[in-house]
Parts: sequence; structure tokens; C-alpha cells
Amino acid sequence: MPPKKAGSALASMVYNPGDLIFAKVKGYPHWPARIDDYDPETNKPASKKFKYPIFFFGTHENARLTAAEVFPYEEYKEKYGIQRPRAFFNDGLWEIENDPTVLFRKEDEEDANDEDDDESAVSSTEEEEQKPTKKISKKMKGKSKSKKTNAANNSYSSDDESDNENPKGKTKKIDDG
Repeated sequence: MPPKKAGSALASMVYNPGDLIFAKVKGYPHWPARIDDYDPETNKPASKKFKYPIFFFGTHENARLTAAEVFPYEEYKEKYGIQRPRAFFNDGLWEIENDPTVLFRKEDEEDANDEDDDESAVSSTEEEEQKPTKKISKKMKGKSKSKKTNAANNSYSSDDESDNENPKGKTKKIDDG
């Protein structure tokens, strides 16, 4: 029988909300992170398929990872807690040491919802002011789609009265009324 991998012991660990960890995501170094809020009674963290809600320090992004992708912070601090020339990683190392409760979901979720409501009211008004209004001339309203497309390509334009020919060379009739 082959020897058990060290990771299998980690995969059976149970983490609680607020636990500091290093989280491994493919393509990234082991990142300083925290187990975010979840209800251990309704969720079964002992299950191998269970994915913990993870908060990444430095980037403030969230993900869901299995216990096999999570490493206890204190045990692996010397191995993974090394400064790196990667954006936000060093910020994450600083935050996990000096401000480990930054944006803890349980407390900040209510505040974020309140802020989102206020911001969405302001941003929707700003968006309406910034959106350019597209006015369609009376001549173009009744025209077929193909003529509108050609008008966009400047090969046939109903607004240009000096050019009275369509792409096929036939003369078009312009109504001034």
C-alpha cells in the first residue's frame, strides 16, 4: 500500500469561520486568506466535496475551495509567507498579520447592501446622463433593415440629398413631403 500524502491529513481538517489560512488556486501561489462566514451546522464541512467560502487578503476577492486546497496559516507561514513580486500578494501578507478581520463578510454584508442601494440610485442617474441618445430621422423609421445597414456603411444614405444613387446604380426618389 502506498504511503499517504501529507495533503490527505489536511483534506480531513475542519475549518471555522475566521480561520487564517493559505489558499491554493491553480496558477497562483499559496495566497494569504481567511475562511469566510458559513453555518457549520447546516453545511457539512467534514464532507470531501464541501467547499469553504474563502476571502483572499490583498485582492479582497472571494472563492469556494475544498479542504485539500486550504493550508493552516500558522503551520505554513514560514513556507508560503514569503514576499513575492506579484501584485497584491505582499499587501495580502500585510493584511493577514495586521488587519485579519478586514471585510469579514458576516459584519460587512449588511453595510455593503446599504451602500449598494445608495450607490445604485446615484449610478443609474449618472448612467442615464452619460448615455448618448440615438435619434432616428423620420426618413429612416420606415426604411428596411438592409437600407439602415447600408446607411451605416455610408454606401447608401437617405440623409445625403446630393447623392441620389443607391449601390446598384439606380436613381432613388426623394420625397420632400
